[in-house]
Amino acid sequence: MLFALTGAVLTTFCDGVHVHTQTLTYPNPFLFGQAVWVFPGFVLAFLVMEMSYLLVVKRLPDGVSIRQSISKGNVRDLVESIVVFALVYLLSGFGNFEPVFLSVIFYGTFAVRWMLTYDRLWLLLLAVLMAIGACLRKVFWQPWDW
Repeated sequence: MLFALTGAVLTTFCDGVHVHTQTLTYPNPFLFGQAVWVFPGFVLAFLVMEMSYLLVVKRLPDGVSIRQSISKGNVRDLVESIVVFALVYLLSGFGNFEPVFLSVIFYGTFAVRWMLTYDRLWLLLLAVLMAIGACLRKVFWQPWDW
């Protein structure tokens, strides 16, 4: 739950930047141009991601290396991950006028990350699952979407 709340606070702030940069708008703004369901929606999204992660980890075949991905980690790595996530999210708000350039940056940094990671297949699997989740969100969230 702490993961979900932390993620929801950070992404709600970053979503506010998207509203400020006019990357997105909500039809019925509640606070700072955001809809009332933004924060609860992010809490739910992070809970689903957390549960999905744990479920997928338990069902992976033995050949998929996840040893370091499921280790306890440390505070430095956590802070680094949060900062990088926030920077990428914020960049997407400021780069909305140059979507091709933004895509090149995002795909390029993913390729570098993928080449340098210790669990390549695991990272690729997570990326595909996140892409599918984003598509499903678009399908099922459409009635309330902007």
